[in-house]
Amino acid sequence: MPLYLFWGDEDFNIEQEINKLKDKVLNNEITPLNYKKIENPTFPKLDEILKTQGMIFGNIMFVITSNKYFLNEGKSSFFDEKETDEIIESIRNLPNTIHIVFVCPIQPDSRKKPDSRKKLFKAITKYGQVEGFERFKPWEDYKVTPWVLNQAKKMGLTISQELAQNLVLNTGMSLRDLNNNLEKLELLSYPDKKITTEMIEDVCFGYENIYKALDFVTEKK
Repeated sequence: MPLYLFWGDEDFNIEQEINKLKDKVLNNEITPLNYKKIENPTFPKLDEILKTQGMIFGNIMFVITSNKYFLNEGKSSFFDEKETDEIIESIRNLPNTIHIVFVCPIQPDSRKKPDSRKKLFKAITKYGQVEGFERFKPWEDYKVTPWVLNQAKKMGLTISQELAQNLVLNTGMSLRDLNNNLEKLELLSYPDKKITTEMIEDVCFGYENIYKALDFVTEKK
């Protein structure tokens, strides 16, 4: 069934997964008619989305930001019992041409997760696919370095294991920051695309480094 829930604080991986689905489902033909993004729609709007009839000429993909559905945001549930049951019934009867992607972003370092006790969460687990995308922890650089090497390979860049480790050290653990810096290195290293220590030291940093630098300035260091 074309139903997904992507959650987590690593927004880069969530974005990449959505892009893969877009390519697969919509065949790179993205239009306002077949691809729509909605943020925490109330029951009437969500009910309308789930009861959408498929297009004659192709699929429709809805990406629904849904943190208020699955996280306790000041109240026990965003939908009442009757609304939840109607939503689940609509999910159960989704046509194959309607692809629903619920996205539950988590604030970094909040340690929150979607409430797996909620009926809607259980229904998506039953009828669809639930996948979490969590940021690497500060001590998991041994996992991030292979990611950098693989991402660099996709871009046609030549980078050693040692320089990949240096890039992580300079940039931090955010995959988006790492990818942004790899894109800068791709431009800087043109045309041979071979990464050097000097390139990394010149242009690669992450937001964490900026905050540390501001602290040093404040402390007159």
